[in-house]
Amino acid sequence: VWSFTVSNTGPGAANTALMSSFTLAQSGGTACSSPPAVSSASVNGGNAQSFPNVQLGNMAPASSIPVNVTIDFSTCTSASRFTLTIGLSANAGAATASVQRFNQFP
Repeated sequence: VWSFTVSNTGPGAANTALMSSFTLAQSGGTACSSPPAVSSASVNGGNAQSFPNVQLGNMAPASSIPVNVTIDFSTCTSASRFTLTIGLSANAGAATASVQRFNQFP
């Protein structure tokens, strides 16, 4: 389980915010025998949701929401490294963002 926080740093509300994608690309280390499987996300301790379009809810300016994503890394080693890309949208698609994190490990 990878845990992180999604934040609204903008000046306005992010209504009906969604995590539209969650993509892992192996970027180094020992090769996995098959890609890790992203199974679900839990937002703010709630029920598991499937990708795409994990519902984050309405986010006021300067607010944050904790998210836990369950990933099966059983075909990888601790030496595997990944680039994570998260797609986000809000306000019926009027606001979008993409966040990347490099050199992430299982």
